[in-house]
Amino acid sequence: MHDSVEVQGRLPCSDCSSSDGMSRYDDGHTYCFSCKSVHNRREDDNYINNITNPTPTKETELTNLTPIGNPNPIIDRNIHTTSTTQYNVSLLGPDIDSVNKHVYPYFDREGTHVANKIRAVREKGFFWEGNPSKAGLFGQHLYPPGGKYITITEGELDCLAAYQMMGSQWPCVSVKDGAAAALKCCKQAYEYLDSFDSIIISFDSDDQGRAAALEVANLFGPKAKIMSHSTAFKDACEYLVAGSGEKFVKDWWSATPYIPDDLVNAYDLKDSILERKKAVCVPSPWQGYDDLTYGFRLGEMVTLAGGAGMGKTSMMRELEYHFLMTTEYKLGGLFLEETAETSAEGMISLNANIPFHIPGRFNSETEAAWHEGHEACFADKRVTYFTVFGGQFERVLSRIRFLAKGLDCKVIFLDHIGMMVSGDNKMDERKQLDFITDQLKKITVELDVLLIVVAHTRRQTGKPHEEGRQVSLADIRGTAGIGQLSNLVIGCERDGQHEDIVERNTTTVRVLKNRFCGLTGPACRLFYNEDTGRLTEVQPEEPL
Repeated sequence: MHDSVEVQGRLPCSDCSSSDGMSRYDDGHTYCFSCKSVHNRREDDNYINNITNPTPTKETELTNLTPIGNPNPIIDRNIHTTSTTQYNVSLLGPDIDSVNKHVYPYFDREGTHVANKIRAVREKGFFWEGNPSKAGLFGQHLYPPGGKYITITEGELDCLAAYQMMGSQWPCVSVKDGAAAALKCCKQAYEYLDSFDSIIISFDSDDQGRAAALEVANLFGPKAKIMSHSTAFKDACEYLVAGSGEKFVKDWWSATPYIPDDLVNAYDLKDSILERKKAVCVPSPWQGYDDLTYGFRLGEMVTLAGGAGMGKTSMMRELEYHFLMTTEYKLGGLFLEETAETSAEGMISLNANIPFHIPGRFNSETEAAWHEGHEACFADKRVTYFTVFGGQFERVLSRIRFLAKGLDCKVIFLDHIGMMVSGDNKMDERKQLDFITDQLKKITVELDVLLIVVAHTRRQTGKPHEEGRQVSLADIRGTAGIGQLSNLVIGCERDGQHEDIVERNTTTVRVLKNRFCGLTGPACRLFYNEDTGRLTEVQPEEPL
């Protein structure tokens, strides 16, 4: 056996926040049985390995094990002799009232005694003898594979307590090294555990225990049930010490079948469906658009696609102003091709019906309207802009999430998605855009926001989009993921070279995808008035 190292005390662990998972040894080093961290260790790695997970030579690994014997009751835990006898647990000490060590024997698949886990009672520490890597679950050798129920606990004492409280009639086993290694341990014993009809997981009710229980339950699927302890008890031992064995049995039988978070029974969706039916469809400024789409809804990602100069940014601005004037939503704007000052003045211009960005439009006669527009748009401080021109996608995504979660912005505008692609990123443009689009979609669903995004179209042979070419989903530049993940895709078409000034300034809005109700096709025509800087819906002379 390895050199003797005595446990001096049990401490909280600064690495994993376990309240008592760290043991301090008489040589000065500490070892956490929860997160496996070691501090103040000697440089000799073999020494540390021998302390925490000793691996004796083949010739000595069995002969140096503490012999099994003295199956006396564990008085302070109310564990009877019949239970310690069942699991061959030895109690060492001068007498029954002065026990200083528990010896928990571990066996391999063939039933050979290969290791002991030693509990130092006074110091509340543990160390191993033999070769625990060869050991199965604690108690596994006692119960043949197959059967109706098996209970898994987080520790040996809990295993004894659960076995006793369940009337010694159902198999109970324990993982070897607590919650931190529970999944690994159960994977090693997968074939054995999976042979039972139901696997009851009775881990500690702390954060680590609950997390480990979910991991193990996910391993076994429907046959796994997670036991929920009463609020007064952390583990099985606490039930037994309190004389609440009947309560434990009740909680054991009430163990909840494991269902992954991403699966739900349709019957249980009633309330969430009814809640969704209350969702407000916010109308747009344009009736033709609403006739096909029923407006906008939170939790949607809407993409405006078109070539350069097709009116996408003007539409974004009109929508931003519309939401500001007709809702109580907070708004966020990331206009990556312009400054925040330009974005803000664009809103002031819409309020005043004066395009202040054009030289000469801001003068002594219009200054009052400028100030009135500033107050009307921003006095209640519901609008927040991203101040950086361009921006790598990691930063922009972070800011979008902060706008939604930190500032409670319910409608966010992004113009345009292509500006988030980084030229020095190792991923190519398509992969970057796939990742960006996926993240944007997740944010809209997770945080229940409306995200309106501008995407450019790729260059085409023949008639370009800038001369009125009809837009399709396949035209979106970079990746098909933008069209696939968007709830609505809106194509913007304009012949910027048309001889007629009205046609040259009129954008056809086409619904390319509509996940909400399925209606697609031409929606409306929007005329840009150069005098006012506004987009207004016009009735076409011919049906769209």
